[in-house]
Order: sequence, then structure tokens, then C-alpha cells
Amino acid sequence: MAVLDSAGVRANAMVRLLGATGQPVDLYQRALTDRSGVVSLTGLPPGQYRVAVQAPRAAPRVSESVLVKSGVEQLLNVTLDRGVSVEVQVRGEIPWPELGEYVLYKVWREDGELLLSGRTRVPALKESWSIGNFAPGGYRVQIESSSFGVIAGQGEVPPAGKVVWVIEGRQE
Repeated sequence: MAVLDSAGVRANAMVRLLGATGQPVDLYQRALTDRSGVVSLTGLPPGQYRVAVQAPRAAPRVSESVLVKSGVEQLLNVTLDRGVSVEVQVRGEIPWPELGEYVLYKVWREDGELLLSGRTRVPALKESWSIGNFAPGGYRVQIESSSFGVIAGQGEVPPAGKVVWVIEGRQE
């Protein structure tokens, strides 16, 4: 498969293999594109697959479903858009995690498709932290830590600029 952006080929993009429904097939089915923006995922059993592609300063993208047949090479091109920088800030009466503790996050498109998941270290002084760049539209976000549990919210991404999603936590 080849990954492109507005400047041409996209080297060092992370490509993750997904099943037809968008769920990861295997934790280790990941690869980086080479200097030509190309990556090969080999040895796949026949079936329907999608790929999730992430790269710095680009909006993550999930491909349409592709049918892989035994012994047949399937080519797929994915084009990334630049995206708008998004940060998350958690507020409210919740136990704040220790500095450096990891928090997990998940982001879904407004149609319910899981777009991105990851982890990041808690910043100092309850600051916001970056979770990446996203295409304009509506999203749902979930943040989880061992200190405050799971909190969720929604956010909009405008066509340009930078946005901070404020997620209100409540002590239960």
C-alpha cells in the first residue's frame, strides 16, 4: 500500500491492520512506510481488511474495506490530510493523576468509528495535552486513568486553527 499527502509520498507513516469492522486484527500488525511511502503487509489470510494510518501533523485516516484473496497482491492508496491540532483538557472535581502517570485516550468519529487510541503522560498543573491532528467534524473522546477512572466528552474540529476539547470529570 502507498500513503500520500498533499506534498506527495509520506514516509514514516504508521499503518495498522484492522478487520472489516475497524477493530485491530492483532496488536503487532503495524508497520511504517518507507521513503517511498510504501508498506507491505504480507501473509494475511483471505478476508476483508481495512488499515488505519497515522502520521505527524496529519489527520488519522481509516481506509475503506478491501478484499484480500489468497495469492493475489492487493494495492491500496491512502491519502492523508493535514488536519487541525487538537488538545484535551480535563477539568472538574476529580482526583488528578500524578505527574508523569499515563492516561489512555480513544477518539471516535461522529459516525461511531474508532479513529485513534493511544496513551500519553499527564502534564503538570492540569494543562491540556495534544492528542494529534484531526479533519474538520465532530468527535467523541474518552480519557481513562487509574486515578479518575473513565470520563468522556465530545468535541468539534473547525476547518483551521487549533482547538482544545474540555472534558468535565465528576467524582462518583
